Amino acid sequence: TWTIGHCLCICLVFLAGLLLLKFLFKAAKYIFVIFRDYFVLWNVAFGAHPTRRNISHRMRLHPYVCNPLLLDKISFNELFTFGKTMVATDITIDTFRKTVLAYKYVIIFRERLDGSLRGMCLLGKDTVDKNGQKCTILKMGLALFHNYYQGGPFLYYILLYHLIREKMFHPRTPLYVTAKLFSYKSYLVFVNSIKKVYPRYDEPIPDFERQILDDFAKTVCFPNEVYYPESFVLERELSSMKTHVAVLTERDLENPHIRFFATQNPGWEKGHCMFTIAVITWSD
Repeated sequence: TWTIGHCLCICLVFLAGLLLLKFLFKAAKYIFVIFRDYFVLWNVAFGAHPTRRNISHRMRLHPYVCNPLLLDKISFNELFTFGKTMVATDITIDTFRKTVLAYKYVIIFRERLDGSLRGMCLLGKDTVDKNGQKCTILKMGLALFHNYYQGGPFLYYILLYHLIREKMFHPRTPLYVTAKLFSYKSYLVFVNSIKKVYPRYDEPIPDFERQILDDFAKTVCFPNEVYYPESFVLERELSSMKTHVAVLTERDLENPHIRFFATQNPGWEKGHCMFTIAVITWSD
């Protein structure tokens, strides 16, 4: 027969289990906070053996997550010079520096631990309110890779790393990713990886996601650029992708997503870009 003592013992054990889980969660979070700024993405898996023949050359990169405020003048000059090899632009290094500093992270890719720069990516974070609930927005900025390393999975890993981190520590907070896309290749990465991506050819964009994109566009537009909210396209002449970076063929246009991007943003070869938002769920 059950007695009051039995019930009390069960309650105490249950409470002790909850306290232990809470302690373990806080300990894991504390350890993560300590090491997050020094965490080298996927180096353990791939960076330690860059010359192994059974690893694709696109995996032989060493990525580093860095706070832009910690970059010195030499590092900014290196990033700026690399960007100009990929993008035809008249932008000054001062404008470039302001753009980089507007983001929370800059991810730098090198071919060796102390080797040449082969890629870069900018990532920011913001919060908005949706019907009284806080929502997190990860903002993807400029992402460039040397031609030899294009098509590799590192961009997926970067985004996946930050998405998992947000979902782990804020599981009930709605999560979105916004990006300013210059080519159909970047747009294709989004629509092939995430279920709900807007704008898209087969579904209208919801009002809340539309407002997020409009607000994002207003914060990153320069005075000489024109944003068209009906198409989410930013008309700009400051820079453009070089012809070898994203070549669009008739065969590519058979893909409805690529065709939508090219129709929605016909001036992409001139440097016009399209703002895009992805809704992140556990199923992704």
